[in-house]
Amino acid sequence: MSKSYHIYLEKSTQWLFILMAFALPLNLLLNNLLLTVFIVTFSIYKLTERTFLNLEAVKSRWGLLLLLWLPFLLPLAGMLYSENTKGGLRLLERLVPLVFTVYFIVQNRGFFAALYRPLYTALVVGSLCAAFISWGLTFYELLHGGHSLGNIFTQEYGSHNLAERIGVHTPYLALFTNASIGFSVYSLYDPKRILPKPLLVVIILLLTVFLFTLMARNGIFCFLFFAILLLVKERKYLLLLATVAIIALLSLYVFSTEENYLRDRFFNSVNIFEEETVFSKKDSRFERWEASIAVWEQFPLVGPGTASADTYRKEIYVQNLDSEAYNNAYNSHNQFLEYLSTYGSLGGIVFLLLFFVLFYLAVRANSFFVLFIVSCFFIANITESLLQRSWGVVYYCIVVLTVLAFPKNLQTESNG
Repeated sequence: MSKSYHIYLEKSTQWLFILMAFALPLNLLLNNLLLTVFIVTFSIYKLTERTFLNLEAVKSRWGLLLLLWLPFLLPLAGMLYSENTKGGLRLLERLVPLVFTVYFIVQNRGFFAALYRPLYTALVVGSLCAAFISWGLTFYELLHGGHSLGNIFTQEYGSHNLAERIGVHTPYLALFTNASIGFSVYSLYDPKRILPKPLLVVIILLLTVFLFTLMARNGIFCFLFFAILLLVKERKYLLLLATVAIIALLSLYVFSTEENYLRDRFFNSVNIFEEETVFSKKDSRFERWEASIAVWEQFPLVGPGTASADTYRKEIYVQNLDSEAYNNAYNSHNQFLEYLSTYGSLGGIVFLLLFFVLFYLAVRANSFFVLFIVSCFFIANITESLLQRSWGVVYYCIVVLTVLAFPKNLQTESNG
């Protein structure tokens, strides 16, 4: 094979992977298509090098590879006794890209290390496009209907309705937006940044406003928590005091103002302060966690098997008269409980093991940014079952790339 064709394949794989990240906040179908084409193209590229099955490159990392493959290996094992073969195969189909992508990253860490800045820059641009498209369509509707632009903070135009403009589930769009903000902040301190500092500041401000208009509570909590940590770390105490004061004043205003959606969204609906109101229904996901725990109690060791927990969970929804959860076949909305109810105590142990491995790698990278990316993933998993959906599977691959291909981790390995 000619050298020029080999270079063409290499550049093609790089651009496909970068474009995959760009499409992630915009369109799941396009993202999956680009990821699939990347896997095929990269496989051909490695076959031409005769290194696709280069076991020498991963022989010292087989343990790590198997650990990072756990989100696939666990459902694969669960298929041996699953009562829902069709549903299990659908889940495995969503997880197949994880197997190839994680293998490629472990085998070719240097290759992907060169891509992490362009990859995240593409994610930032994709998140900005998602913000502008969502805002643009919403503002057009508001102006066309003679409404104030401030209505974007209402139930009718904000939160889930804003994200649905581009067909992305709100918690996932908030997750991608947070990752984009985190990388933009990291780039301010990175001498090899791709985008100039003034533009990065504008991007951070725009995406922060977008995150708050999405009103994803998990995403906003993660953003505020790490923003405060960063200000403390950088000893910017005056800015920290101003940030805390603004948060306190806004929280006081929202909570003390009667009959507004923000109050119901951020306070009442978490089932702590008040009961359901005419403005916002209670968020019952915390009560629904009990259904998953009840399934685990029925199958405490290895669970009912891949994609089989839904059957037993729906029986409990009927007992609890939760018609919404029953009709929509809601999952656990918590990845730990999803594994626990589906694979029993084994699943819970696997999740905790994955948690430990990713945080160990994040700490070893000695980077606030890497720790932020991993933390965002697990915080999102508190109220979402990320590894059951394609958005979450792709983000998991990005997390793996971040913890493995971050320069300090590569440096640590070569020195060790």
